[in-house]
Amino acid sequence: MLRRKLTFEEKTFWGTLIFATIAIGYLLVSVIENSTREDNGYSQLNHQSRAVKFVVIDTSMGQIRITLMRAQAPVTVNNFVSLAQSGFYDKTKFHRVVKGLLVQGGDPLSRESDRELYGTGGPGYVFDDEIHGAVMERGVVAMANLGRPKTNGSQFFILVADTAPLLDDKYTIFGKVINGMDIVDQISNVPVDTKKIPINPITIDNISIE
Repeated sequence: MLRRKLTFEEKTFWGTLIFATIAIGYLLVSVIENSTREDNGYSQLNHQSRAVKFVVIDTSMGQIRITLMRAQAPVTVNNFVSLAQSGFYDKTKFHRVVKGLLVQGGDPLSRESDRELYGTGGPGYVFDDEIHGAVMERGVVAMANLGRPKTNGSQFFILVADTAPLLDDKYTIFGKVINGMDIVDQISNVPVDTKKIPINPITIDNISIE
C-alpha cells in the first residue's frame, strides 16, 4: 500500500505534539510524587504528635514539665503538640497572671510590644471542647477560651489554686504539671499591671517534646 510522505509542516506539528505529551506526562508524575510526599509528611507529623506523652516548657524563669492527658482530650493534645513542634509558642510570653488562681500563655501576639494586643491572638482557627468531668485542681493545664464553647485555639493556662470549682466543666483540661510547679508559683507571684500582665516579661523560650 502506498503511503504519502509527510510534509515538513506536518512533521513539525506531530513532533511538537509528541514532545508536549511527554512533557505533560512528566509534569503529572512530578505533581503526584510531591503530593504523596506532602501526605506522608503530614501523616508522620500526626503520628509523632500521637506518640508524645510529655512536654517541657522552657521559660525565662525555669522549666515546667507536663504530662499530657491524651485519653481525655486527644484533639486538644494533638493541637498543642503540633503547635509546639512548629515553634508556634517560641518567644511568646505568659501574658496573664491572676494571683492565687492561674498563669496564662500561648498568645502569639504577646511577642509584640503593644500590650493592648495581649490575650487577643490565636492560631487562626478555633476548635471544640473536650470536657469530660475532669476537676480543676492545682497543676492542671487547660485551654483558655472566649468564655463560650468551641472557642479553643492556642492559649492555655496552668492552675495555681488548690481547687477552682467555678472553672469546672468550662475549660478543656489536657495536661498536668509533674515537675516545675515551683516555677509556676514564681510566675504567679510576679508584679503585674492593672490588666494582670506581668510588668517584667516572662517568656516561653521553647516547648520541647518527649
